[in-house]
Amino acid sequence: MRGSVLLILVMGLLACLPIAAFSDQAGDIRALQSEIEQLKQRLSQLEAEVETAKAAQAETQATVAKKAGEHKINGYLQMRYRNDNAPDGKDEFYTRRSRLNLRGKMTEKTGYRVELQMDSKESGKGPGSKVQLRTAYIEHDLAGGRLRLGQTHIPWGYELQTSVAVLWTAERSLFMDRLFPNQRDNGFVYDWSAGKKRSPQISVGLFNGTGINASDNNSRKDPVARVRFPFSNGSAAVSYYDGRSDAGDSAKDGARWGLGGEVNWGRLAFMGEYVEDEDEGADMRGWYAQLGTKLGHTPGFLFAKFDNYDEDTHLSDDEFNRISWGYFYELDARNRLTLVYEQRDVEDAFSELSKWDGDAYYLQWQTRY
Repeated sequence: MRGSVLLILVMGLLACLPIAAFSDQAGDIRALQSEIEQLKQRLSQLEAEVETAKAAQAETQATVAKKAGEHKINGYLQMRYRNDNAPDGKDEFYTRRSRLNLRGKMTEKTGYRVELQMDSKESGKGPGSKVQLRTAYIEHDLAGGRLRLGQTHIPWGYELQTSVAVLWTAERSLFMDRLFPNQRDNGFVYDWSAGKKRSPQISVGLFNGTGINASDNNSRKDPVARVRFPFSNGSAAVSYYDGRSDAGDSAKDGARWGLGGEVNWGRLAFMGEYVEDEDEGADMRGWYAQLGTKLGHTPGFLFAKFDNYDEDTHLSDDEFNRISWGYFYELDARNRLTLVYEQRDVEDAFSELSKWDGDAYYLQWQTRY
């Protein structure tokens, strides 16, 4: 009897084994089917993402191609009334500046600019009195920086490279006009920065040293370098130039260095520079400092600027001093009205006494197009 029961139990167990095995196999199949469905869904998502990326890439390429083919014409006009009490001063309406720019991109990394000066300048030390080519260069993004070749701005400090359309007084300091009469020269400039927020901004260049629209008159090229050090609310800069400039009636040898800085405290702004140079065979010195503030929430701006120019530090009675008190009002994004009163203190041995010995004021309407 016991043997029969044992036999029945063994046979029952053997009969259950295929059923258990089949049950496990069915579970595995269901798990595999679930994984396959998940993979199909993920594949569909990836295909959709690829299509989206392709569309975005095509749009980006189209945008880049469009920008590469864009060319812009812009510029500005400065119409002015002045009353100058110097012996050679004038009481008149006149066109202070007229500029026309053509600029654009030939490719994603290569651009150009051509600028014409169309206003009649006063004779003397400064830009010439004729319609002329003022700026002409080609630039290319290279090795994390930008290479520019042609008739372009000399990298120096702050005021020299800031357009007069942006400067508060719409004029540069007198010593800047003496050292860099046209702010430009023929040569190349390479600008570079590490790309980080407060990385130094380095500019180096090599120029003929004879100014704009002029052939080089010697085999020596003039090196220039500037380094700007950004900080939280401004920057500081050191600049150096060794060579020739076209100030005055003839070029001359000279080396110059400068320090400068700009700071913004909310509505309040400051900019200043100090320069020493061997100018016309003499050691010269010049500096300026300006302070201005926005007037509440209005488009008005009130400012004061002092600039000093010592033609020869070894001589006496040859300094130029000027305080410019001013206010400008932004009529809109393209129009600015500026009123400036200049208090001048010019010593008797200064070379251009008759041009500057007297106070002056001017009212200017500037428009950009």
